[in-house]
Amino acid sequence: MMIYLSGGTDKIDREDLGKAVRSAFPEKGGTLMATIAEQWFQEGEAKGEAKGILIGKILLAQQIQRQETYSEAELKGKNIEELQIIFSDSVGRLSV
Repeated sequence: MMIYLSGGTDKIDREDLGKAVRSAFPEKGGTLMATIAEQWFQEGEAKGEAKGILIGKILLAQQIQRQETYSEAELKGKNIEELQIIFSDSVGRLSV
């Protein structure tokens, strides 16, 4: 239930959730928060890995096209949704 609450709403932030869990479960609250924190870490790691792969694909598409539209630094500053759009555009130009 705690994992669901931690990801299912934007009405409570992680710090407030941690305080509530430790208050409600003084003996086990730290363990529960460690489990939730591990899940957050794994989710962040997976997102970072997916973003890195997408950046690599965009850079490769740019090399094939012999056109650098975005630098690696510019791509790193974009969120995953923006990168997906850029990648789709890059792939679209490859097939033309």
